[in-house]
Amino acid sequence: MKLNTLIHLPKDLALVILFTLLCIPFVLIPPLNETPVRIILGLHLVLFLPGYALIAALFPRKGDLDGIERIALSFGLSIAVVPLLGLALNYTLFRNKDKYHTHYLRHKHISQNKQYIFKVCG
Repeated sequence: MKLNTLIHLPKDLALVILFTLLCIPFVLIPPLNETPVRIILGLHLVLFLPGYALIAALFPRKGDLDGIERIALSFGLSIAVVPLLGLALNYTLFRNKDKYHTHYLRHKHISQNKQYIFKVCG
């Protein structure tokens, strides 16, 4: 992107980008990802920001929507868009490829628990 484009970025979208970048350390860094701040930031990241970015793209002028309309539509669109994005990501290369391994480990763990119970009780 050109520097000129970054200078003319609307303030609300700049705050969305800044808030998203602020959430990254609270998800990836181990001491920070165990704090309640991660939950607060994560809820805003999932329940508000995707809808707000979409509303800002659909209605770029401030006079198009009032503040309360923009906030309400942001929550509604986030609730509608985030599950669809998760479903779409399931069919891409970013899906959980390790689900069969997890299934195997779960059954192995259950069988080990059964063997332990039989040893203790029998």
